[in-house]
Amino acid sequence: MVVEGIRELDKLATVRWTESVPVTKESGGDVWERVFNGEKVPVIATGNVEAGVDLGDIHKDDVSVNGDAVTIDLPEPEILSASLDEKTTRVYDRDLSPLNFYPDDDLVEEARLRAVQKSKASARENGILDTAKGNAEDSIRAFATTLGFEKVHFER
Repeated sequence: MVVEGIRELDKLATVRWTESVPVTKESGGDVWERVFNGEKVPVIATGNVEAGVDLGDIHKDDVSVNGDAVTIDLPEPEILSASLDEKTTRVYDRDLSPLNFYPDDDLVEEARLRAVQKSKASARENGILDTAKGNAEDSIRAFATTLGFEKVHFER
């Protein structure tokens, strides 16, 4: 019963990280390529990163019950999603070389993808996974107490 109840919670997102990140992508290689095809695209992006635990990975051997106490081996926290806030993400300029008359939309998409990666890296550096683990434990503890358990322990 405990395992099924926890698994039904599925992916438990326990923390969200939002940050604005600047990214600049450039095209063009040697001098001539930059003259004819060069472009510079600065983007200020607002990245949203959610982290938590995938409770669907919990199995019977991850939960042990002893009277009014339950011990749970939670899956490791992970980044569940990362995206850009479209309302606040902006291309601030498209600096084209003198002979480039065709902006490269792929360059903008590359900058946006790089912004998502930077947001994820920043969230990791700032401890999002540790926070996600602590918040998941708090949530599961609250859930287990509603099932009647007085003591909830987590294996490390």
